[in-house]
Amino acid sequence: MRIDVHAHLWTAGYLDRLERLGKTDTGTQRGIGADATAADLDRRFALMDRAGIDLQVLSVAPQSPHLAGESDAVALADAANESYAELAARFPGRFRIFAALPLPHTDAALRELTRAFDDLGAVGVGVTTTVLGRTLADAVLYIHCS
Repeated sequence: MRIDVHAHLWTAGYLDRLERLGKTDTGTQRGIGADATAADLDRRFALMDRAGIDLQVLSVAPQSPHLAGESDAVALADAANESYAELAARFPGRFRIFAALPLPHTDAALRELTRAFDDLGAVGVGVTTTVLGRTLADAVLYIHCS
């Protein structure tokens, strides 16, 4: 089985929400066949077949729900993960999901991680190398355990 673990899919609705929340760089993800429309999915599946790819693991990166406002980040991560879970349920032989996390809000990210794995069937997490201009090594992103 051949698995593409670097597959992106962004619905227009997801990108629209990001823009309303202040993201200005979503234009590069629009109109490239990476939406969940029937036509885009048909083209995606045909391309996968031609390339010998059996399964894709979907992720929203680089358009991750990394937002300064926690409630916005949580709502967007939730929406992305629900959308991906629905696609994976509709096409179980074609898709799995990497969860989107509402970083830099680590407590909320842990809650979403748990939900994504336990309830939505995520097989991993998609993260970018920076979150709001901070590297993943920045102390603000550390999870403190006592």
